Amino acid sequence: ETNDVELKGLWKSFESVSSRCSEIEGQKMAKLEKK
Repeated sequence: ETNDVELKGLWKSFESVSSRCSEIEGQKMAKLEKK
């Protein structure tokens, strides 16, 4: 049984990871477009 605090912490870390992934994807696309 997990409590709300743990869930919020997991969600926050998940959000930061996904935002970083989208940043990296954006950089990859920008590099591809420049070629």
